[in-house]
Amino acid sequence: MPVVKNIISTKQRIGRFITGSPEMIRRTEEIYRAVLGFYLDVIHDNLDKLPGWDRNSGTRALERLTVRTEPRMNRKTGKPFGGNPNPPYPIDAVWPKFPAYLRRVIIAKAIGMAKSWHSNYQRWLRKKERIQNRNESRVAEGKKPIPFDEHPPKYPAAGNVGITFYKGDFKNLSLKANTIQLKVWDGSDWRFITVEVEPTRHSRKLHLDDSWEMTVPTVYEREGIFHLVTAFEKKSNVMKFTDYYRSKRPKVLAVDLNLGRKNRAVCALVGKDGTVHKVRHIGLTACNTTDVHHLLGLIARNVSGLGIVPKGHRPCKKLWRKVHAANDNYAHHVSKRLVDLAMEWDARVIVFENLKHFRPDRNKHGSARMRQRIGYWLHRRVMKYTTYKAKARGILVALISPKDTSARCSLCGSLETSRAGNILACRNCGTVHNSHVNAAINIGMAWFIREEKRLQQKSA
Repeated sequence: MPVVKNIISTKQRIGRFITGSPEMIRRTEEIYRAVLGFYLDVIHDNLDKLPGWDRNSGTRALERLTVRTEPRMNRKTGKPFGGNPNPPYPIDAVWPKFPAYLRRVIIAKAIGMAKSWHSNYQRWLRKKERIQNRNESRVAEGKKPIPFDEHPPKYPAAGNVGITFYKGDFKNLSLKANTIQLKVWDGSDWRFITVEVEPTRHSRKLHLDDSWEMTVPTVYEREGIFHLVTAFEKKSNVMKFTDYYRSKRPKVLAVDLNLGRKNRAVCALVGKDGTVHKVRHIGLTACNTTDVHHLLGLIARNVSGLGIVPKGHRPCKKLWRKVHAANDNYAHHVSKRLVDLAMEWDARVIVFENLKHFRPDRNKHGSARMRQRIGYWLHRRVMKYTTYKAKARGILVALISPKDTSARCSLCGSLETSRAGNILACRNCGTVHNSHVNAAINIGMAWFIREEKRLQQKSA
């Protein structure tokens, strides 16, 4: 095997309840939000300078606008120089002697929130201009203008922002510890206090070993209860696509996601020479606790008599919540089975068809269009979940073009085929295939062909 060159990281977030009466944390949160709101207001007054700011330049600019510093004396001449004795927005008016490390954390947070709003606002302006230009041409043609009632994004506020504790502001937290020390305001000074935490139901299900490293914790309040969310990061060594292609006897796990009621996926272990080592059908009858098609039928019957649905009204909320929960459950189980299968078969690459940009057929209506829409959504969700689960175990996920993967004969490569249900017959070589197995083999071979072309282009 070639030397591993690619290092990727995976993150897990663990939520815990903060027990007891954390009055100091509540007081620190009020100070944090007050200072954050102050800096958001300063940025709002200087929006013309915001697009040119990054984290470093923005921090320096905002500190010149808000931080009061006394001039220093030149030892040779005895004259004062430098300093910022009269900033236009002194932070001392909001909170005297505010610690510099926390101030810079808040400035970075404010710049990120403001730049996100600015991007959304510019996108809204472009959309508004596009609709206006289109309406001018429609009015000239004697058509009705398209109404544009989308409100502009609101400038961010510090209302529900949690406190992020960076390095130096927390200590003594591990996977098994039930306490953490946080640096908070105790009423007279900033000091470390010990806070007790209690694992949530979600965190008990996560099995993290000592290879996971803690990054930064965040504390936020919801309905009077404080939560501590801790991010843990694990670095994994994986091989690049090119290195794995050059390795001895590379094998990929090619997956054809049909997402039917019986078989969720068909997997084939394909070698570089086109050899199909193993094939497995993945069915999830044990996970089908809810029939999504039955729920979609109930939704269609309930909506059919409503006529035009008013704007802002969402009918069948509970049924749609069940549909999304059932599909999410399927996606998690399929992705876990795929990653486990790749580890079992010693495949370091999982290959899918790239259906990210596929949309339902406009000629289909009613339940047929809805089933296709749900199918594409579920397909993308399976790929997303498989990617992060595979990354944590040193496996890469590749996407290939879906062109002719279902119609091409995997034995002779001919497109002269006819399909009836799960049977694909090739008129050129006379071979009869299982259509899903045939598609999975073509998906795996397409990855090898693509990597061979890339290698030739680099060497040319």
